Amino acid sequence: MVKLRQEFESLSKLCEADYTERKGRQRKRLQNLEAFFEQSAKSGRDPYLYFVNRLDKWTSGLVVITLTPSLCSIMAQSMGTWTKRYRLITDVPSCLQSNDNNDSSSSSYKQCCFVSPHIKGDKIINTKDGTINKEGTLRSFIGPKLQPSPFYRYAVDIPSPVQESDTPVSSTSTETSTPTPTPTTSTPTTSTSIEVSTKKSCVDCRERGVVKQLGHPFVSSFLLFGSSPQKGENKFGARDARTMYKLVAIDNKSSTRRAMFEATLLTGRTHQLRIHFSESGFPVVGDPYYNPIFINKLLQEKNNNSSNVVEVKDDQTQAEAQDMNKDMDQDQEEETGEHNEMLLQAYYLKFLHPSTQEYMTLMIEPPTSWKSAMENMD
Repeated sequence: MVKLRQEFESLSKLCEADYTERKGRQRKRLQNLEAFFEQSAKSGRDPYLYFVNRLDKWTSGLVVITLTPSLCSIMAQSMGTWTKRYRLITDVPSCLQSNDNNDSSSSSYKQCCFVSPHIKGDKIINTKDGTINKEGTLRSFIGPKLQPSPFYRYAVDIPSPVQESDTPVSSTSTETSTPTPTPTTSTPTTSTSIEVSTKKSCVDCRERGVVKQLGHPFVSSFLLFGSSPQKGENKFGARDARTMYKLVAIDNKSSTRRAMFEATLLTGRTHQLRIHFSESGFPVVGDPYYNPIFINKLLQEKNNNSSNVVEVKDDQTQAEAQDMNKDMDQDQEEETGEHNEMLLQAYYLKFLHPSTQEYMTLMIEPPTSWKSAMENMD
């Protein structure tokens, strides 16, 4: 708003000094700014801004904003020609970190329970020899979540006994019961879970007791999407989703290995990047929907820290208590070096300018908050 006000004042002075400047693009720009701030003056509040594109929740990055609804509509019609690229940091499957001589990384990773059988493409991220492809294309049919996802058993209190099977859960199973909307308990949202067979799973899956269940521990199933084995019958079902990826760097030094990727959306499905990378075994760091490692961390923190929450006293306001709890969380983040930010950024945007009819390219650097996660990458 400050920059728009400065531009408006600058254009006004220029046109007052030289009337010949009041023509063409500058005249139109001045008219738009005049109408923009006039709307604000009449209503007594900030004027409306119109967002041409959007980002998923917790995703940072570039968005295009217009001052008028007509311009927003014009630019939205050209979105099919835009190029959008994302930068993301993911957790690396523990299967690739195994030092067990009796279980090679090749056989371990091929059977990793975090890799979905519904992820296809010319070069998926994982390879048969247990290494990571440097670039390729991921493809699947993304729609409402109908397939079970892996979770760590010790993070989610799975009722026992559980059924041991490798058969996918049907969408008509009893597991489709309504999940708990908030993480008030560690009990899963489904009544039945499928335990991954210890004979056919990797070392990490066996040690952590990974199970697959349709529900999420604390997120409503209506908010979740996932890959399906086949395309849906209509636009409300699973639709084709394609993502190009490129491996930029990987951390081979830290105990918790992470990798940085660049990804280009070839289609635009809900949560597409987060689903494709999660179901490839490389979930986005800090994703509370599709990263089982981060979900496990949240549940453990809730169980461990529930007794440390500051309660409101008679002489203390609710705001003061919240500030104290926030300070405790910040201190813990500084001690561990971890934070709960989702490391996904829309860093590159190329779009058609509506006035010049030429392509305009915007690019930004990674956020400063990513520094700790990037310092050991090469």
